[in-house]
Amino acid sequence: MCLESFWPSELSTVNSLVTLDGLLQSIVFTPAQFRCDPETSPPVNGLERLYTSLSFELLRCESADFVPPTVLSIELLTVDDGDEDGDATVHATVDATDASGIARIVALVFDSGSIVPTFRIIGEQSTPYEMDVLDVSPDDLMVFLVQDGACNVTWATGKGAKLRTMLIDAGADKVYVPDTPLSYTTTVFDVASLTMPLYYEWDFGDGTLESATLLPADLTPDGLGNATFTVDHAYSGVIAGTADVTVLDAAGGIATDAVGFACDDSSDADADLLSICDELPIGTDPADTDTDDDGCADGEEVLNEPLYGGGRDPLNHWDFYDVNGDKIIDSVDVGMVRAHYAPTDPTTPEEEIYDRSAGTAAWAPGAPDGVINALDIGLVRSSFMHTCEAPP
Repeated sequence: MCLESFWPSELSTVNSLVTLDGLLQSIVFTPAQFRCDPETSPPVNGLERLYTSLSFELLRCESADFVPPTVLSIELLTVDDGDEDGDATVHATVDATDASGIARIVALVFDSGSIVPTFRIIGEQSTPYEMDVLDVSPDDLMVFLVQDGACNVTWATGKGAKLRTMLIDAGADKVYVPDTPLSYTTTVFDVASLTMPLYYEWDFGDGTLESATLLPADLTPDGLGNATFTVDHAYSGVIAGTADVTVLDAAGGIATDAVGFACDDSSDADADLLSICDELPIGTDPADTDTDDDGCADGEEVLNEPLYGGGRDPLNHWDFYDVNGDKIIDSVDVGMVRAHYAPTDPTTPEEEIYDRSAGTAAWAPGAPDGVINALDIGLVRSSFMHTCEAPP
């Protein structure tokens, strides 16, 4: 019997080319899978079959739709299937349209001795249509047969006559220091099987793209038949995400890979207990241990408890009430504020260091309010023995 696996065992593409006078027509047809021969075991596949003659019937379809589907584009992406047999899975996206709708798409993979079909029965999904074609080898020919709802069929190849299955590796996940170039090295496997030149596009995940053509001189061989190329990119600010690379060769092969990236939270150049990834979002200076110059390191103000300088704003110079600069608020500081107590006199510029206003907490006062009064004495006493002498 004729097996479904040898579809289509029916007439394939028939296109009518109407001439200017509207009467004479040239018929261009593509034979589909040859009819299965029940006497042959196993059946002989169509493209490889030798024949001496070919006959066909010209039939009139009952449908008013004689126009075959239109294939707008075919995109092919190779996916590493984890095997070491040289084959790969190809994810195909077929953008096709027809007035009668798309009923069926079949991907035929032609290798050295057989035809392997992959079926995609179209239901309610809208275009473009997606399907996975398994076990595609380098140099296999892929043809897509698209059938509309009126039994018209057309065919198209994806990205040229040959599909080059390519494998690449973008490497391990990366950490970066903001505004410092980060190197991405991509390995392209089995370079000798590819058709030069290559083309790459990096999407760095921050809205930045980079693309270029790669000649053999741009690749660094690894001695194992593979080669690498490196691109540099500097991230500004603190983000995390995925960077994607796509590599194509001149014969239509395509491969993609992705690598994660994140800010390097171990980079603390100013030794203030905050990494550069912590400092940039809050506005502190990654190169200054004490951004607001109040005697407490930025990290002490953000990370620690109030007794050790925490619970404060690393951008507020006034919220650590240390008036003599020894990094501890003790009886000396309380006595100096009391000595300048003058609730009815405006604070002079020289006395500003002893003056504060109510802040976000009793131990975290605000900027001078212009008078040194009981509020100031209460605020400095609320911070008694708070220290930033050293991290706890």
